[in-house]
Amino acid sequence: MTRPLIRPEAIESLRPWWEVVLSISLGIVGLWFLWLGGLILGPLGGVASSLAAFWLLLALRRMKFVTLGQGEGVVEVVEGQVTYFSPEAGGVIRLQDLIEIRITLRAGQRYWRLMQDDDDTLYIPLAALGAERLFDAFTSLPGLDSIMLVRALNEKFKGEGTAKIFKDPSAQGFNLASSSGGFILGSVVWKKDRKGLLPFVKP
Repeated sequence: MTRPLIRPEAIESLRPWWEVVLSISLGIVGLWFLWLGGLILGPLGGVASSLAAFWLLLALRRMKFVTLGQGEGVVEVVEGQVTYFSPEAGGVIRLQDLIEIRITLRAGQRYWRLMQDDDDTLYIPLAALGAERLFDAFTSLPGLDSIMLVRALNEKFKGEGTAKIFKDPSAQGFNLASSSGGFILGSVVWKKDRKGLLPFVKP
């Protein structure tokens, strides 16, 4: 059996680029219909142009998550369950069990810190292969939208190199005995009250 020239994971990682191209193409068609005018093509062009603009905005935000697998490990999201595999770490967490999402820093690399209601924590490198799948997974959570995610990705860690290192005993799969095993905590991206109240998002 011959191997494909391009790995399926790489094709999936490039999906947001295709979305940008397709949304722009749809916008061009919509503008063309508007230019032609008429009782049918005019309104149809307006709808197509509006959908294209929304789609393009979403695709550009999703591209923030595309790293082409430069980091360690592989991320999968299937039926509301996030799975992460790597040589030194790994774990599984269900979206419905999430109570908090943060971005943390460890040894110069950024991680998603996903905590579930039993205080078990999963760390996923932002640059892991397939990490862009987390975009749609996270935006499905109540009270969390794409703007908040992009803002979190653009956050700069203050006092990097001098900040207090956080040793997390609940980190799945990490060897925290080493000096590089600690994490610098970033701001809360999303948080859900343990009693099931409305989600809390730190401004």
